[in-house]
Amino acid sequence: VGIREVILTNGCPGGESKCLVRVEECRGPVDCGWGKPISESLDSVRLACVHVSPVNRFKYMWKLLRPEQQAVILPNDSAILEVKRETHPLAFECDTLDNNELIATIKFTVYTPK
Repeated sequence: VGIREVILTNGCPGGESKCLVRVEECRGPVDCGWGKPISESLDSVRLACVHVSPVNRFKYMWKLLRPEQQAVILPNDSAILEVKRETHPLAFECDTLDNNELIATIKFTVYTPK
């Protein structure tokens, strides 16, 4: 999920070499891979799901990933999750859903305090 600009390079008004025709939503591969936190401090990290404006356009499902066990679904259903750093690294995943259809997934590793 993202925003794509459609640009015309020929036939623009006023002899311009390039002109913006429209801005549209685009959908990339469902698995977006590993993300980077939007902000970090020594004791917490803010993570963001794949989203576009308005943020409430989609539903979000955050999970705590555990090795060899089922993921724990977290109660937070917003696009942003703030996580306290623990004594061991933690892995989180956020699914972005549109009409209950999975359209993007992103994973994060939150490392221990430095």
